[in-house]
Amino acid sequence: LLPNQQTNRQIIYIVHQFSIAIGQATSIRTGIHLGAAKAKRAFYATWLGTALAAGTSFCLALVVFFIPEQIGQIFTEDHDVLHIFHSVRLFLAITIFTMSISDTMEAILVAQGRTRAVAISTTIVSWGVHVPASFLLVHYWEHSMRGLYLGVALGYTVLTIICFFVLLASKWDALVVDALKRSEAKKHAAAATGDGSQIAEPTP
Repeated sequence: LLPNQQTNRQIIYIVHQFSIAIGQATSIRTGIHLGAAKAKRAFYATWLGTALAAGTSFCLALVVFFIPEQIGQIFTEDHDVLHIFHSVRLFLAITIFTMSISDTMEAILVAQGRTRAVAISTTIVSWGVHVPASFLLVHYWEHSMRGLYLGVALGYTVLTIICFFVLLASKWDALVVDALKRSEAKKHAAAATGDGSQIAEPTP
């Protein structure tokens, strides 16, 4: 199973680069708007980026689902590996779709300054869903890559749902206030550092 696992990870990695780019761009735009006290624009940037990530990842997931052998042949010609890859195509497509969206929303939450929510949700899903679901499915449902990737798909689906509702509950006016406070704190820290750095150089 190891060669197939490596192939799957390589495919997920390549596809995931698109969502990383969208997530980073969206988080930057959201952070800029929050720092400029433009809550409405931050709101629009957040959901536009999330929708773009969802659409892009959905299209890429469809590609993986409908032509898995052709995608797999980029990395291997082993027919056994390609057969296994075909058998997990549904769960792999779900993983790609949900992982891309959840990562985009996590990047936005970080831009909002809600790192605690990201840390808590990721930890809970990883150890409360990902690991136990994959373990139980592999040992008690199907001892194969299908069981493993079904568990992974379930984990990312739960994470996507959590991130969606956390974003949905965003209080944008309060987030603007928090962003301005962080900006002021950084300015004061930079000023203090600048004052402290005014140290005379020793004479030779």
